[in-house]
Amino acid sequence: MDAAPLLGFDPDNPEAWIVLADWLTERGDPRGLMLALEASGRDPTQLEQLRREHLHRYGEALWPVFGVRSEAKLIERVELRWRAGLVVAVRPLGFSFTAAQLEGLLASEAAVALAELRGDLVDPRVVVQAITAGSPRPAIRKLTLGDYRTSMPALDRLWGKLPGLRELELLGPGIGITDLATALPRLARLRLCCELDPTPLSAFAGPAFEGLRTLELRLGGHDYFTSIEPLGPLLEGRNTPALERLAITGVAFGDALVDRLARSPLLDRLRSLDLSDSRFFAHEHSPVLLDRPGLRLDLRGSDHSPEQRQALERHFGDRLA
Repeated sequence: MDAAPLLGFDPDNPEAWIVLADWLTERGDPRGLMLALEASGRDPTQLEQLRREHLHRYGEALWPVFGVRSEAKLIERVELRWRAGLVVAVRPLGFSFTAAQLEGLLASEAAVALAELRGDLVDPRVVVQAITAGSPRPAIRKLTLGDYRTSMPALDRLWGKLPGLRELELLGPGIGITDLATALPRLARLRLCCELDPTPLSAFAGPAFEGLRTLELRLGGHDYFTSIEPLGPLLEGRNTPALERLAITGVAFGDALVDRLARSPLLDRLRSLDLSDSRFFAHEHSPVLLDRPGLRLDLRGSDHSPEQRQALERHFGDRLA
């Protein structure tokens, strides 16, 4: 399939799916009719018949890509989510998965509408190599990269291949995102699990993340990050003007974090604040100062006194988890 006309495919736009359906139908591809029937909701009997007749062949077309000869073996290699014979989400399984296999999938006709790539069970170098080796993938909206153990490769060449990225999750050591705010100005959700290395947090001292609405930071647990200082640029609040949901979890300095947040301009913008799995030592402390109309607070799994919990429940009611 010559996918050149669809290089700007937008999976979030219903009209783009109609264009894709027409394009496939013009080429005699039954996936076009399946997409049209899905969109219209008419004739579910015909849609089910088309699925029975054709869907198996699209999975079989990927067997050579992954070096397998059966559906059972394909399932062992990769998780695929389909829509009318098109792969819309992929998750490679295991460290024996190769960059060549992922390149083959990305280059296949099945991946024209691929919107989500989860690389949390494979060496991140495999994912980066596969994406950077091929054409841009503007349809990809969600990317998860990293396995918590392997050091992250250089990511700067990746962003130009994923101009449509909206949600990014990076797991493990060695994360470098100093250019992320300018490279992906439309990024709406960022999750960082950066273990021992505070380096990624320095990105919040640079250009503003103009479109970022959700930020989730897992800082590796109580025994890893023992100082609030790396969070200083973020807590100043200047570079995340659209932020609505913030999670900073698993930290040992819960009291200091709450004190800083209570004085941060971030707080007036937030609708949700997650400080779960963190340590709080004061019996009467400033979580009550975080109360803002409509703000939801999550402290599940955190250490705090019964007195503090009662005070929080009085202030937050059902807005406290």
